[in-house]
Amino acid sequence: MAVALSGGIDSSLLAKVCFEVLGNRSILVTIVSPMLSQKEFSDAQQVASLIGIRHILLQEKEIGTEVRLNPENCCYFYKNIEFERIITLVTGTGHTHHE
Repeated sequence: MAVALSGGIDSSLLAKVCFEVLGNRSILVTIVSPMLSQKEFSDAQQVASLIGIRHILLQEKEIGTEVRLNPENCCYFYKNIEFERIITLVTGTGHTHHE
């Protein structure tokens, strides 16, 4: 089970429950991009450390055109990009850099 961890309450709670139920069969994934604030990044790292779960950081240096243009639904486009990267990571269907 891979949990997209933003460092917020919802994903943190889900991360904790997944680790309690699945143990080492669960991982956390945080997309590190210009859209992620330093506080969110720090919170995500702290949550992973407190839980004791494996935490993968995916670097995303660019913001897609759909997001950069800031349309009303830019969050949809950004989340879509994030989850495609996470799916690629956990299924091994592409070449995704992770730490």
